[in-house]
Amino acid sequence: MQKSKRKQEITIIILVIFILGLGLLFFIDFHNTKESVTSAESDNTSSTKNNLDGALSRSSNLGINNLSENKTKLLHNKNAKLLENHYIGAYIGVSNNQIKFSGQIGYSNVASKNRFALDSSFLVGDNYQMFVNNAILLKLASNKKIRLNESLESYLGTEHSMLGKTTIKDLMLNEDHFVVRKSELNKLTISVNDLKRLRRSSETTSNEISANEILECILISHVEKTTYNKAIENLVVAPLGLANTNVVVNRIMNLNDVRSYKYVLSDGIPVQSKELNIKNLYKQKHLLRMSISDIALFTNNTFSGKYFSKKYLNLFKKTVTDIDVSGGTDNEYVIQSKGNGQYLTIDTNRNGTKFFIVLTNFKNKKLSDRKVATDFYSLLS
Repeated sequence: MQKSKRKQEITIIILVIFILGLGLLFFIDFHNTKESVTSAESDNTSSTKNNLDGALSRSSNLGINNLSENKTKLLHNKNAKLLENHYIGAYIGVSNNQIKFSGQIGYSNVASKNRFALDSSFLVGDNYQMFVNNAILLKLASNKKIRLNESLESYLGTEHSMLGKTTIKDLMLNEDHFVVRKSELNKLTISVNDLKRLRRSSETTSNEISANEILECILISHVEKTTYNKAIENLVVAPLGLANTNVVVNRIMNLNDVRSYKYVLSDGIPVQSKELNIKNLYKQKHLLRMSISDIALFTNNTFSGKYFSKKYLNLFKKTVTDIDVSGGTDNEYVIQSKGNGQYLTIDTNRNGTKFFIVLTNFKNKKLSDRKVATDFYSLLS
């Protein structure tokens, strides 16, 4: 009788253990399934947020068309006008993180017969480099590495009296102006040692250029305790996953580096036949190259406030207003930048949800870049 009772107890214990085991397996399976669903949802969210990044990385070719049938006809008409005027360059139109259209005419490098592509790397020029530097300074402020209302002297040293009481914010908004002689450009090291070559001045003579952009490069380099080139890698390239952004630091020209060409006519037709010598630009140690796709991504991330804290977005837009040539349009910015025979024009709405970028290495004398930008931007409406 006792043996029978003991067998019963053992059987009950085994059943209880079996039921608990089944419950544990069910819990683990449910938990894993939930994690898989959550992960999939997270991946979906991520892919939505990075539509532009994905679209730009899928192909390097220009010639995309995601417009409606009616707008496609308009696009063809506008391209015909470019051809008629022998316009040379590359362009891309973006709306809501999607490439709506893109195209190109001519060569990024005539000698190697390279046509323009999304990875064609342009010298971004004066104003867009200022645009990039201002965004970097706001990122440094977001990371609490600098305070925008503090003086330049507090970071670069009080022995440089020409800096006066100018704050970082003043520099970003061009409240104060600094210049450097053109003959000094190849002597720059983009360090505090260069400050002796700069001077404060409200006017720029014919043998000088504005040094505000250079001063920002020096500040970024000094705060990061590294070269300006390395600072660009750490603060721009790595965080945004850019592929073709760098400072010109040597004579080596990469295959995708865009060359510059003088305006030359052959039988009355503009041709890319006379290349400008830009191989010594590395001596200036601060000139920035960016590909078409990298410019698009950086522009998108800055205007949306993803690159730095959104609390600085209004200040950033004030800095853009300073270089805006739209003529005071309330809902639009037009940024034009040039340097060493290469030209960049961006037409964008104020929040960066739609923008058109056109770049050229051969200045057209019949059709202005601004006119091209205005004309093609209208396709994004």
